[in-house]
Amino acid sequence: MNSVLKKIVDNKIIPVIRGDDFEKVLDLCDILVKNNIVNLEVTFTVPKADKIIDSLAVKYGEKIVLGAGTVNDSFSANKAIDNGAKYVVSPHFSMDVNNLCKERNVPYIPGILTPTEAVFARKQGNEILKLFPAVVAGPKFISSMKGPFPDFKFIPTGGITVDNFDIWFKAGAIAVGIGGSLTKGSLKEVEEKAILINKKLCTIFGGDEI
Repeated sequence: MNSVLKKIVDNKIIPVIRGDDFEKVLDLCDILVKNNIVNLEVTFTVPKADKIIDSLAVKYGEKIVLGAGTVNDSFSANKAIDNGAKYVVSPHFSMDVNNLCKERNVPYIPGILTPTEAVFARKQGNEILKLFPAVVAGPKFISSMKGPFPDFKFIPTGGITVDNFDIWFKAGAIAVGIGGSLTKGSLKEVEEKAILINKKLCTIFGGDEI
């Protein structure tokens, strides 16, 4: 497995970061990193997303696994990579983004919702697929896919919460994307939720509390 993807899987949680204020988004990321949630997916719905990615890359370097989300075209993908994104995520499969990421040697995690989409995306060389919107498919989608496609790897995103993410790991997810359930609220609330996530991860996978 690609080293960046391995880090994502090892860290388990991908906060899907949205917002409309540059400084607030950076403050949110600081709180997440402080609490050892380091797979940061900055979505391209955020104003100046490329500049936020650049700021995070300069500040944290290899301490974080920095990605760009909601990337729907190769122009955005190229801009994200130029500014320090180490992986690119889309809510669907885009051949343009797929080809650009191959050219730049950056992992692409495309969104899928059906077995046919999953097979097609895998055939393009993508190791990990984003199940989106996961709330529509449900955890049984992942466990059911393990029968005919035991080597397929999924990161469910969309409807995953601080309270229910554990059931997705039980179904076979290798990591999960959590959006507003984790990232919305005051910085204190976000920190409290990050601490709760770390405790739950320890319960699920063992190890020391962070």
